[in-house]
Amino acid sequence: MLLSLLVLAGLQSQAQPSICDSLSIVGSQLNLTVEPIYDTLLYDIDYIWSSSLEENILEFDSCFWGSCILNIYNYNNTTGLSYDTLFFSIQYIDTLWNSYACTSPLIWNGISWTNSGPYGDQTQSPTGIENINPIYDNKIYDIMGRELLEIPSNMMYIKNYQLHIVK
Repeated sequence: MLLSLLVLAGLQSQAQPSICDSLSIVGSQLNLTVEPIYDTLLYDIDYIWSSSLEENILEFDSCFWGSCILNIYNYNNTTGLSYDTLFFSIQYIDTLWNSYACTSPLIWNGISWTNSGPYGDQTQSPTGIENINPIYDNKIYDIMGRELLEIPSNMMYIKNYQLHIVK
């Protein structure tokens, strides 16, 4: 019985997928339609909007209790051109009235719009730094990072990425 309760609690505590995970994107670079694909029994979308990298709102719509499709006219008034990258944002609630928001970058690849996934998606974060190739140039630096012309006496210095201590 205890095991059953623990399993049930574990299943309920799993994160719900974001509505921004699945978008239908149709249209050209100048005119596009974006529709989130989601379970209408689990979520209600309050607002959807699109913006540019400069945070200019291109389109905004409220979607209370109904279909939620955003028609975007993608035009930069300053340059007279279309944007290559847009942000599509959604504010929504679940059946327990918990409020959520997500943002997904939309990128024009020259042929069509692609959804690169939710903005800030932690599943593809860097895990480390690799392939650093230091240059061993025999230059000498003090601890403050200032270049020195000769090896100092009675102080620490750095040469070829190694700390040296002179006594």
